[in-house]
Amino acid sequence: MRITRKITRKLTSIIALSVMVTALLAVVAVTQSGTANAQVVGRAISNLQLSHNDGGDLLISWDAPELAPRDYRVMWAKSSENYKTWTDETGNAFPTSASHTVSGLDRGHAYKVKVRARYSNGSGPWSTEVQHTIPEPTPTPTPTPEPSDAPHWVSSTMPEHVAMFDWSDVDNAVGYDIQIAEGAGPEWVDIREPSPFHGYRAYMHGSSAIIETNSTHERIVRVRGVFENGETTDWYAFTIRPE
Repeated sequence: MRITRKITRKLTSIIALSVMVTALLAVVAVTQSGTANAQVVGRAISNLQLSHNDGGDLLISWDAPELAPRDYRVMWAKSSENYKTWTDETGNAFPTSASHTVSGLDRGHAYKVKVRARYSNGSGPWSTEVQHTIPEPTPTPTPTPEPSDAPHWVSSTMPEHVAMFDWSDVDNAVGYDIQIAEGAGPEWVDIREPSPFHGYRAYMHGSSAIIETNSTHERIVRVRGVFENGETTDWYAFTIRPE
């Protein structure tokens, strides 16, 4: 009877001790879990931002984590390709500040990026992946010529009823307009062949023209350069004086 009571007391003590140990281990586990979670949160970066400059460089920036890291690992790749291994410098960088610039990328393509903080005892979690497209460069428009680029007469002669003109070439011009003044206004009339006007007809070749005329009076002719995009130079005027 006494032996049974002793055994019962020992079992009760063992059970109580086991319950205490289990509770203590649970507290330790919760504490460790909370510490680990706090470390993960403290090492996480946020607000990853991507943009580009006029030169086509990819500009990467982010908010630093609460716990200052040793450095960061930045990974990038075309959105259709896999990330590179950490030893491949064509897709990885290890800056010590919260920004990085990647040059030499293919324009007109989308790139994906993710970043993590690195510590002496491990690394923080990867950031959310962000993508950005680097556009093709904007083509440089053909400059509109200044008035000084307008053609000017080089020579002219007018034997009998034919006026022959040469003028300076206009760089990049694809052709020329030529008109004659009519009336006191004056009204400017196109005289390029095959549209004669009152006996005037201009046959043009490059930067020269032959004008048929039956007039014995002075008349004003003007010419301008025309470009492929429809832009033109200013007009340059010249007077036909019969011999």
